[in-house]
Amino acid sequence: MNTDFMIPDLMYNTVMNLIEKIEEAMAQIKPHPQKIVVGVSGGADSICLAMALKELDYTIIIAHLNHSLRGKASDEDETFVKQFAEQLKVPYETRKVSLPKKGNLEALGREARYDFLEDISDKYQANHIAVAHHENDQIETILMNIHRGAGLRGARGMQLESENIIRPMLKIRKSEILDFLESKKQPYRHDKSNDDQRYLRNRIRHFVIPEFKEKDPFFETHLLNESERARGQLILIEQTAEEWRQKEIKNSRFNRERFRLLKTPVKTEVIIQLFGKKDLYRKNIHQLTQFIESGKTGKQMTKKNVTLVIEYDEIKIVKYNEIRPSKGREPSAQQKPEKKKITKAGIRWFDWEIKSSAKTAVYVRSWKKGDSFQPNGMKGSKKLQDFFVDQKIPKNERQEVPIIVDEADMILSIGTLRLSKKGLAIKDKLTIDKIKN
Repeated sequence: MNTDFMIPDLMYNTVMNLIEKIEEAMAQIKPHPQKIVVGVSGGADSICLAMALKELDYTIIIAHLNHSLRGKASDEDETFVKQFAEQLKVPYETRKVSLPKKGNLEALGREARYDFLEDISDKYQANHIAVAHHENDQIETILMNIHRGAGLRGARGMQLESENIIRPMLKIRKSEILDFLESKKQPYRHDKSNDDQRYLRNRIRHFVIPEFKEKDPFFETHLLNESERARGQLILIEQTAEEWRQKEIKNSRFNRERFRLLKTPVKTEVIIQLFGKKDLYRKNIHQLTQFIESGKTGKQMTKKNVTLVIEYDEIKIVKYNEIRPSKGREPSAQQKPEKKKITKAGIRWFDWEIKSSAKTAVYVRSWKKGDSFQPNGMKGSKKLQDFFVDQKIPKNERQEVPIIVDEADMILSIGTLRLSKKGLAIKDKLTIDKIKN
């Protein structure tokens, strides 16, 4: 164990208790973390997490996203985190973004942050990304989920592991974090937006929870116990759905009537297991359920990289690399990842009709990680990922945006959203029309 930060003072037991809790959480993660990107804002929580992981001898990379939301203070956060990384003698990465002034800033910021962390993880070939959510965050998250009617998954709260995202501090209280930093005499930054009552989480933190605790001093403990019960119930539902899939799905087909007979929570879980949780929203689950139960023979529905095809009393499940395009319809980007040449007569791409009368070859494809272009009217280039954030295009819809490119794969147009400087040459030769279903 690295002893650079060890202290022989009265708070030794408190510090070691926090370190031991994080060590215990890390031991539960499989495969065991080797190289970890740590998201560090500069606040107390992420500073504590980075120090603890360093003390436990993990190889860490500190990553900081400057949202540019607080002007000079945001830049000061960035400088602080850079100096902190130098203090720990670990690699440091940063990115500065400008979020739209309108819209859900929390959601947009979270999306930009995780996109950035994924990019850094790819760069360093790290197997995990660590974020600093702690027990108080968990309580707030559960209340927010209950407020929006998120069901058992919402009542369960955040998980120690979500794919490559890990949260080793979910069993640690905020007070323990502050004690740890005080014992190390380690400064941290305070984000004033955490006091902004316009955000639901802050109102829950500053008003709702204190009011509940005034009536019941053990409110937080009771809520976490209920969360554990929800987790147990969800495990049973997941097991039931998995058993149903193993029994009923044969040769990538299942019977529609037997699906109808399932209880609603199990139907939902079957769909989640077929399509994956990520970017699968409640409305998507409802659409898929309705399609399975009421759709007509021959119809198809694609979500993410899976297509369902109705064949009389059965549903056929088709992965993108197995599907053949139906008559009059081009394969989707997930079904056919390579770019498709656009003709004068026109082709169909998802729900778009695209034609080109340009003398040079023009193609359409889906966006891919690392894409960038020079928007018409701008001097510099812009990452397509950041452009989507600015335009508020949900992640699950981005694959359907037609990316128009030339022979060299240079971006000419982002659907009907924006021409690139290079795309000006074919502006009058290209038509992109939305097909009305």
